[in-house]
Amino acid sequence: MKKWRIFLILWLLYQPVGVFAGEGNNFCFAQLRHDGAWDPYPNVPAAILEMVRSYTNIPFSPERKIVSLADESIFEYPFFIVKGNSALKFSPGEKRNLKIFIDRGGTVFFDDTLADRSGDFFKSIRKTLEDLYPGLSFKRLPPDHSLFRSFFLLKNVAGRRISEKFWEGLDVGGQGGGESRTAVIYCPNDLLGAWMRDQLGQYAFTCEPGGEAQRWESFKLTINLIYFGLTGTYKKDAIHQPFIEQKLRY
Repeated sequence: MKKWRIFLILWLLYQPVGVFAGEGNNFCFAQLRHDGAWDPYPNVPAAILEMVRSYTNIPFSPERKIVSLADESIFEYPFFIVKGNSALKFSPGEKRNLKIFIDRGGTVFFDDTLADRSGDFFKSIRKTLEDLYPGLSFKRLPPDHSLFRSFFLLKNVAGRRISEKFWEGLDVGGQGGGESRTAVIYCPNDLLGAWMRDQLGQYAFTCEPGGEAQRWESFKLTINLIYFGLTGTYKKDAIHQPFIEQKLRY
């Protein structure tokens, strides 16, 4: 049995009953609908799922799932993406559901459409998470973070525009001596923008400053993000370290 299947099955088995039921073991591309510009790239999910099909053995649902924090169906999925270019405004009930989702083992990926870490999008994310998890804060993901090793072995971040040479994450859990996990990830570089095509099938944006090589790195990092959402930190296990360190030298 493929290693990813073993870890995915074990991960699913250890979720509380009734959590993340979704569509069996199929990966679902879930995206959050909110009051802002939540869907700037509507044709991108299909392209991502095509790469999932071509490069991996992950079983997946062919249609994007649009979810809402006001609807308890959010708990059917272990991972969802949030796009935005302005401040996010969540009601108290939506904030409560977001915390429940994270506390039950869910992963949230925030992708900044404007690629501007100083903008209102990230400020609102940071404020929301500070309210939900007092004392915790976003930190830069180190180069050896599992996100950069979950499928492809990557050395750098990517996206449509590299406004920052790092991504950030919020680690939760770890009470009582347990290990915390990165449950929230923020990309300041508009990762999904690198995938966007126009009506003629041409890429809608240039990738700055790295061009097409940067676009390919964005594709690979997207696949890593999906794998990380499904498998967590298992690639940091000691058994993987010698192989990973050797590959990264090349």
